[in-house]
Amino acid sequence: MLGKFSRGMKVAIPAKFQDANKQPVSVENVVVGIEFFDKHTNRILNILNETQMNCRGDGDYIYEYSVPPNAEEGNYIVRIKAKHLGSKSNLIEATDYFEISHNMVLQPILVEKETPQEQVVQLPEVKRAPVSNDGKRRVLIEDHVFDAYGSVVVGAHINVYEKNSFIPKSPSNVKVASALTNTDGRWSLTLLPGDYVFTFIAPNTKEVREFRKIQ
Repeated sequence: MLGKFSRGMKVAIPAKFQDANKQPVSVENVVVGIEFFDKHTNRILNILNETQMNCRGDGDYIYEYSVPPNAEEGNYIVRIKAKHLGSKSNLIEATDYFEISHNMVLQPILVEKETPQEQVVQLPEVKRAPVSNDGKRRVLIEDHVFDAYGSVVVGAHINVYEKNSFIPKSPSNVKVASALTNTDGRWSLTLLPGDYVFTFIAPNTKEVREFRKIQ
């Protein structure tokens, strides 16, 4: 799964072609298509016709799909096709999917894990804050933090960083905002519109990261 997204966000669709020794393999005619199953009509809709992917290096490709403002909720199927270099009939195919959700409730699972999770979610509750002293209008974000059992988490730390300059676990990351959950598991803060990395951590847990687009 490529992740969970909301309207207006971009889905990065990667494709890497490697041999059994994990060495890059040269391919050609690398294309990607996107389909969606419409449960109302029981039909598979062609959302994106086969489109050339952008080459980033030997055997390494990517395509960025912009989620339209009228996108339906649900799972979108990604189909990637390519051919071995110089081959006319030897076709390589791969399938993946991503989810579009318009009303997600933030529920970072603050439990021990081997690696932090990275997800893209839509803000469940966003309000416009008054204009700040610098003359720019900020967005008020209010939310809750729950554990894996649906109970609120008290005293969880929420830190916010600029997405473009964020490097996981780097001491050089510049924090732009922070908050702490109260006895109801609720927290709030204000931010300028933009792309951010939110990190969540509570006692005896590992850090959970999420990418958020503030509009």
